[in-house]
Amino acid sequence: MKSLNFAIALFLAAAASAAGAQDAVKPDARLGPPAAGATTPPVTVPGVTVTARRPHSATLEEASRQYVESHVVEAPIAHHLLRWQDPICPMTAGLPAAYNAFISQRVLNTAKAIGAPVADPHKPCRTNVLIVFTTEPQAYLDEIATKHPQLLGWHYASQTHRLKSFNHPIESWYVTASKTEGGDEQVDSVWGNGENVTPYNSTLVRALIVVDWNKAQDFEVGTIGDYVAMLTLSQPHRAAVATCNDLASILDLLSDNCAETDKPKGLTEPDLAFLKALYDIDPRKRTEFARQAIARRVVDALKH
Repeated sequence: MKSLNFAIALFLAAAASAAGAQDAVKPDARLGPPAAGATTPPVTVPGVTVTARRPHSATLEEASRQYVESHVVEAPIAHHLLRWQDPICPMTAGLPAAYNAFISQRVLNTAKAIGAPVADPHKPCRTNVLIVFTTEPQAYLDEIATKHPQLLGWHYASQTHRLKSFNHPIESWYVTASKTEGGDEQVDSVWGNGENVTPYNSTLVRALIVVDWNKAQDFEVGTIGDYVAMLTLSQPHRAAVATCNDLASILDLLSDNCAETDKPKGLTEPDLAFLKALYDIDPRKRTEFARQAIARRVVDALKH
């Protein structure tokens, strides 16, 4: 498992990086077109931004249940919800240096705020979250699929073509693993995890997030940072980014089914309540019980 790394993906990301660096970034700065090179004021990465939830027709309990079902998937091998158990160590590539640093720090700030494990900022860490901004996302994914297909996550070879297809302005792929009660960890495989491996719980071990810079350039960098943070901390169902949730979510930002006035500019109250609950519950809980527990906590948080 430890030999699985982002070496090839990091190389490809570096090759796709934009030239030039910026001295500083503000959360409300626009990403701008790929050729942008203007210097901006000092870097500021404040606490997590929270926007209000929209009114919804469903009951709060039902809306919370639907939200949780769409925002986190079950592990492919064991019946557990997926989250990080090892410290998160993000790297952003493709933007000018200050923007790269801003996005990575935004992910870390959000992780800290909701109780997810993060790497010690004073020590080197091995990248396990790669965030790539590129003007040619499909070409980048084609190369990933050819040279390092395991970064696309659990899948059969016949599914690679569909899985590598880039159909949304921001998309994500995850590598997962199963852990035994004794702490042994094995990356999930379509061939199973071996007769002697009985999954005790499941975990995210790698995340690849690709952003089409052409389609993200008109958004504020803080908004894109929050969207990326949400995708980093929880693996959603593909439908979650296409629908318009009854409980507002940052994942509504790029949905064609949401009115512009319903699209949040940052993480929402339901988003934070969900993430805090996801990282607080016992990771050994079976999927159905874990989802129920998280939904109850979301309801309780929104009632206050």
